[in-house]
Amino acid sequence: THEPEPVPDQEPEPVPDSAPHETWDDSTQPPDSPPPSPAAFRVTTAAIRQPAICFPGADPCMDVTSTADAWLTGAIAPPDLSTALLLRFSPLDPADPGAFLEVGAGSCGWSSGECAFDAAQVPALFPGPLFPGLDPCEPGVPATCFVTERRNMDVWFGDLFLAFRDGHLAGTLVPAGGAIAHGVLDAMIPVNTAKSIQVSAGGAGTWKLSDFLAFAPVETIEGVKGYRFRIAYEAVEVGFAVP
Repeated sequence: THEPEPVPDQEPEPVPDSAPHETWDDSTQPPDSPPPSPAAFRVTTAAIRQPAICFPGADPCMDVTSTADAWLTGAIAPPDLSTALLLRFSPLDPADPGAFLEVGAGSCGWSSGECAFDAAQVPALFPGPLFPGLDPCEPGVPATCFVTERRNMDVWFGDLFLAFRDGHLAGTLVPAGGAIAHGVLDAMIPVNTAKSIQVSAGGAGTWKLSDFLAFAPVETIEGVKGYRFRIAYEAVEVGFAVP
């Protein structure tokens, strides 16, 4: 009999996938945002809102607060920028509860515009959170705003050194960016400290700071008597030179 020839094994034909394979295109993915960087501001104006500054020996008070304001502003914002009062946020991010603020004396380059803290002085440090999400942060300081906790702080206004107690700062970040408006520095100067600070009144001679505060109210905090100062300020953003 005739036997049939064996049929060779055949590979099954591949069945095509019902759906195409997906591929990952990195070029279509949004890049990671860089972390917010520190931002520095230079105070451009200072104005004493409390207490009244009175010329020594005058009764009733001969108010010379406007003269004191002009002197303060000239001390921290001279035309040559050789002295400055600086605020530096690390970072400037209202969503970051760990952001902190440094406040201290410094100087700025006339041509570069970059500023830096004075290496011989230690800036006052205010830890976060700085942005409470309130409106206003305090009276007269609308959102978006920052406010620090209260602590002791040393501030140089040019050559005038003021050792504040129970001090804090607040201010409004201008929506368009690049500035602080409605700024407030609120702090106490102890009576004994005011008696030790010498202030030159030009041709009128040199006086103790306490001599200008004869009509200022005195408060007591933790057993220390002092004068409560409330100083309004404005500031502009500047480049910061990191040593």
